Amino acid sequence: MHAAIRNATDADVDRLVALEGASGIAERTAEAYRHELSLTWSRVLVLELPHVGVVGAAVYWLVEDEVELHWITVHPEHRRLGLARRLLDAMCTDVRSRKARRVLLEVRRGNDAARAFYRSYGFGEIGVRAGYYQADGEDAIVMEKLLG
Repeated sequence: MHAAIRNATDADVDRLVALEGASGIAERTAEAYRHELSLTWSRVLVLELPHVGVVGAAVYWLVEDEVELHWITVHPEHRRLGLARRLLDAMCTDVRSRKARRVLLEVRRGNDAARAFYRSYGFGEIGVRAGYYQADGEDAIVMEKLLG
């Protein structure tokens, strides 16, 4: 399946908000995305399919030699096609070229599918942030991938 991955632009903001909503995240407004795109340490990648448009995205910060993956998602209608893995590949390629040494992320304790996905990509669970998610108090599992 041909997919293009590129840096997001202001023209993608409405698509990013819609993608979050379809994915059940719905944390950022259009204004928040515009701000995110203006930050020098922030990266927003979008994944586009021909004749469909933006169906996936990743938001991450690169500070010094450490990456914090804020979220990665693929529209529910296009999951299980390896697109999230392609986004992670693109992110890792980008941050390795910028001399990053590790990637950190938080994932809900109850999100078994995401935890398994990240483990399959080489992330390990290194800690717990109790009550991390404000909406429901669910714990976050902290995961790490060392980059070589």
